[in-house]
Amino acid sequence: MLRLSLQDLVLRVKICKLGEVEQTLLEALDPPSSKNIRRAIDSLKEVKALTSNESLTPLGSQLAKLPLDVFLGKLIIHGAFFKCLDAAVSIAAILSSKSPFINTMGSNTQRDAARASFQRGSSFNSPSTYIRQTTSY
Repeated sequence: MLRLSLQDLVLRVKICKLGEVEQTLLEALDPPSSKNIRRAIDSLKEVKALTSNESLTPLGSQLAKLPLDVFLGKLIIHGAFFKCLDAAVSIAAILSSKSPFINTMGSNTQRDAARASFQRGSSFNSPSTYIRQTTSY
């Protein structure tokens, strides 16, 4: 069964104009708790996808069209607005996926060699290093 984040579900309820969000979601077969619904609404207000009276903003309608987390969607939209879309998409990709250096079934020596090939100087954990790693990957 596929699951959506509650934030995405709240945005979809708002776009489809199904009425009060909390009441609509509580009528579902497996309803989320009221506490979790309030948290999702509050986080959407935090990113300015909803107004204080829970109306959908223009940013919220754009975020609903993107198939990713609202925080990453806002990053990409702002990246396009400020003409740094390439870096914003790279950062969003880094934040939405696991590290390629997590040891799954491979040898530690292979992992360490791959990690060392990306390392420049002593700033291995800096954001610019992550961007270099992702864009060269």
